[in-house]
Amino acid sequence: MRLFCAKAFFIVFTLLVSIPAMATNYYVASVIVPGGNGLSPRQAVDLPTAVLLAKNGDSILMQDGLYPISNSITIQYSISILAINPHRVTLSGARLNSALFEIRPNLLTRPITIYGLNIINSKVGVDMKMPGFLKVYDSLFKNNRGTALIINNDMSGKYFVSVEKSEFRNNGNIGIETSANFLDSELEISIKKSIFSGNLIGVGVGFLDSLHTERLAVEDCQFLNNIFDGLNIAITSTNRAIFQDVQIERNTFLENLGTGVRVFINGSDQPSPQSNVLIKGNYFEANGGAGGSSITLEDDNHLSTFVSVEKNLIESTLSGSGIHVGGGNVSVINNIVKNSSNLGIDFNGNVMGNIAYNTVVNSGFEGIAVNSFYNGIGIYNNITVKNSVGIAVSSSFIPSEVGFNNSYGNVWDDYAGAYNKLINYSLDPQFVNFPDDLHLMSNSPLIGAGGQFFVSEDFDFKPRYSVGAQPVTDIGALEY
Repeated sequence: MRLFCAKAFFIVFTLLVSIPAMATNYYVASVIVPGGNGLSPRQAVDLPTAVLLAKNGDSILMQDGLYPISNSITIQYSISILAINPHRVTLSGARLNSALFEIRPNLLTRPITIYGLNIINSKVGVDMKMPGFLKVYDSLFKNNRGTALIINNDMSGKYFVSVEKSEFRNNGNIGIETSANFLDSELEISIKKSIFSGNLIGVGVGFLDSLHTERLAVEDCQFLNNIFDGLNIAITSTNRAIFQDVQIERNTFLENLGTGVRVFINGSDQPSPQSNVLIKGNYFEANGGAGGSSITLEDDNHLSTFVSVEKNLIESTLSGSGIHVGGGNVSVINNIVKNSSNLGIDFNGNVMGNIAYNTVVNSGFEGIAVNSFYNGIGIYNNITVKNSVGIAVSSSFIPSEVGFNNSYGNVWDDYAGAYNKLINYSLDPQFVNFPDDLHLMSNSPLIGAGGQFFVSEDFDFKPRYSVGAQPVTDIGALEY
């Protein structure tokens, strides 16, 4: 009996000590009664007090109101700061010359969460200073004088940042900015369903010195009327920088004055380890008013960086090219590029890769222009119509190969330059409704005329076919 009681006591004690303490909700109001403990709406405290009281797992529930913040608030624990009614809680940092929130987590295993807040007029909205996990959901960052959300990953460790359904509007510098300065810091960023408008730059991901980056995902976002670039990824002095997985998918880039998407890798003493960048399924319109392209890829002798530009619709680039590639190992496949004031697709520099199954129309200069210094480019199964020149290729150390393209109705020439020629065409493609609907009609001579280079689906995700190793595909971005 004594043995049984001892065992029962041990089991109960073990269960008690293994159960985490109950999370506490602290209530915050813009106007408070002194002496409150924060445990009920009537006992509400101010925000700095609630942050001091809250520990891991606790929540701070903010009642409607305007909250002037006069001193930066430091968050050290895994807490959630939540608006009871989203977007009816406004934190103003007009008196601040620093960040409204400083994130300095203490060995966190759960995220710090910001939900439903309006953060305005501060020098910096949120500054993440130490490794940890930050989630921002359904919040507004507006009219901050500097960067709205900055990740200063200058300590060894892993930084995970998730931003979803939030808006970054008219901030004086960058909507979301990262800058890595520490050996072996790791950074994972997920940005989804968010809006970046009227900022200097929408999102700027900058990596300095040595960094190992596991993932950057920017998906289903809108980049509108930013003063320079919508999305800017810059990597410098990166002897060890690794992008294991960069995904830029299903976003809208509209009327950004610089570039819609810019990826720039420069300054290493040696090529970066293998990296993969995917720019897929995005919509671009009227970008480049101040001289940029819709998509710009610059890679300083890093041919181990693999970039794939797929299934993007690019319209009315105002001054630069639809797609400009100045270096790297790049595949440009299944894109539609319309009405570029300069070049449609432009490879110029130390570039290797393929340009295949694109439809390029109404460019002010060449539809497809290749001036690769050393490497031949494969140019296959593209349609170029009503550009200045359809396809123009300058000689390189390894000649480019041009085959199974259709270039028609261009002002000066359909084909120009020196390259290895395969079969090419100059036929009316018989579009459904040029230039608005670039699908092929049933009588198009380009149906089944493709060859040499095969991809499994078209711009619309419709399957392409092959017989054995031989492609039996239509030419251009869209299968019939």
